[in-house]
Amino acid sequence: MTEDFLYYIWQFRLFDTSQLRTTSGEPVHILNYGIRNTNSGPDFSNARIRIGSYTFAGQVEIHTYSSEWLQHKHHLDNAYRNVILHVVYEHDASNIDEQRINKPTIQLKGLFNEHIWSNYLDWLNTKREIPCGDSLRLILPQRTHFWLERLFIERLSDKVTRIRELFDITLGNKEEIAYRLLLRYFGRTVHAPAYEQLSVLLPYKHLMKHSHQLVILEALLLGVSGFLKISSEDPYINTLQSHYVFYKDKYQLEEMDASVWKLLRMRPVAFPGHRLAQLAVLLQQTLPLYSRLASIQSFMDFESLFDFQLSTYWKNHYHLGIAGNKISERPGIDFIRNLFINVVIPLVFFESDWSGNDDIKERAVYLADQLSAEDNRLTRMYHKYGLHTKTASESQALVQLYNHYCTKKKCLSCAFGHDILKD
Repeated sequence: MTEDFLYYIWQFRLFDTSQLRTTSGEPVHILNYGIRNTNSGPDFSNARIRIGSYTFAGQVEIHTYSSEWLQHKHHLDNAYRNVILHVVYEHDASNIDEQRINKPTIQLKGLFNEHIWSNYLDWLNTKREIPCGDSLRLILPQRTHFWLERLFIERLSDKVTRIRELFDITLGNKEEIAYRLLLRYFGRTVHAPAYEQLSVLLPYKHLMKHSHQLVILEALLLGVSGFLKISSEDPYINTLQSHYVFYKDKYQLEEMDASVWKLLRMRPVAFPGHRLAQLAVLLQQTLPLYSRLASIQSFMDFESLFDFQLSTYWKNHYHLGIAGNKISERPGIDFIRNLFINVVIPLVFFESDWSGNDDIKERAVYLADQLSAEDNRLTRMYHKYGLHTKTASESQALVQLYNHYCTKKKCLSCAFGHDILKD
């Protein structure tokens, strides 16, 4: 038996209260079960309970065994002075407070369906990636829709928390926030750390001074990335190097070690040189960056930003010194969708949080609902268990479900887990 499970039984009232009595025989009537406390101190606050002929207001503490009250030294802790009821699975010892008065105690053993515990225990011990997977088909469609909607908002809220961290780091510079977030996801998974490092070493303010000089934007991005430390007779590379030497000194820039960029087993169209050339054009025509991205009204609106032409060199080069034929100038649709989901929608949600405008928050959800669900290993895994998604908001909700509930086996905090267990 675990305390988490007992919290769950108490919070959702999954035990028989018809003949509830304390271990000393006094009748107990629960008027308010209280609010779960996830910080230090008693487990539930603001409870109201009638014991015998008296009604008490205060806190509830839950343990597996009543002897844990003394083991945890709660009788010496003033934070537990206002505990009005001690709830335990099994009563094995008296539990006194600081005045050596026994705390009223109720025992839950025998008051709830032990089958719920055995099912939960099976989930805790299973090696399945989705502990409750075999039962997901039992969830009612309306409940599925409700929980996926909640999970998507939860995922956006987590992303906004990270954006707020950037807000503090950049001293409230929204343009710098949008720039750093954009670069983080421009690198996808493989190059995300490298792009993040680049965004720190090359501040957005320097790039914007040259918003109408594409060759200098490329020189700054490629130079700080460490790619211009090469010997070459190519006139274009020499031009980039010349510009970079000047501005490196002017802005006192530090360079990255080019070894942080991985080219092995990477598709040529995703080589960082070509990607950085695309980034240079995107930054040039997306001014001001934060305002432009946070005001996006549709995916088509965002996709149109990529209808650009690269400088001549990048029409037939994947990377500096690596030529190719029929190279696409714009990123693929999956790449653009990824930026839309991980950069644009969170920025819109952040703007809603910042401005207090709920209409903007609704637009963030609307933007995600415009896109069809992502097709990846995660969504296919849930599809196998009968949980299908239609929109990007739902597939993003599955990411939240998997990362924060299924892998951590937080089944008792999951609406799906709750619906299956209580039935």
